[in-house]
Amino acid sequence: MSDTRSVAIASARALFLTRGLEATRIEDLRDASGISTGSLYHHFGSKLGLLEAVVISALADHKRALLEKLNESLSAFEAVQSLIATTADWISANPDAARCIFRFRGALESAGSSALKDHNRNELIPLLKRLEGWIKNGEIRALPMALLLPLLHGPLHEYARAWLAGRVAAPPSAHVEVFVAAAWGALRP
Repeated sequence: MSDTRSVAIASARALFLTRGLEATRIEDLRDASGISTGSLYHHFGSKLGLLEAVVISALADHKRALLEKLNESLSAFEAVQSLIATTADWISANPDAARCIFRFRGALESAGSSALKDHNRNELIPLLKRLEGWIKNGEIRALPMALLLPLLHGPLHEYARAWLAGRVAAPPSAHVEVFVAAAWGALRP
């Protein structure tokens, strides 16, 4: 990623989190990043395009953390442990990036973000294929795919939202065993 993009994304993340999308003007983004308005439009097309880059950057960082831990030879239970522990650790270590994902992903999906759809599709296909394999092998309950990911991450994500909002003190990484037990309890055959 170019320095211009990195600086713009970091500046935008801070502004979007403190001011919100609607209250953040392109002039604010220009002033915070030191990047000209023309360059911001050149790289991102619009304020929404910059928000899209902020969210996708955070999602890609999370994916890198997952890929470092997730091994092809893992059993379904080991993969659940790894996915949850890595996600909890990543959220705990990257609260602003996690806040951006939780706060703005839905807005981008509602706006029909094709880049986010492409990113999600490319990121989810390998995981969904692995889940299908574990279902065929009897390692995970045969459930519709639309249920599998919420059952896998639901409790962790809900707790993370509370932690990111300051409603609970301990970071998600402090409760990995509980989240693994909840997910595995829902997914095991």
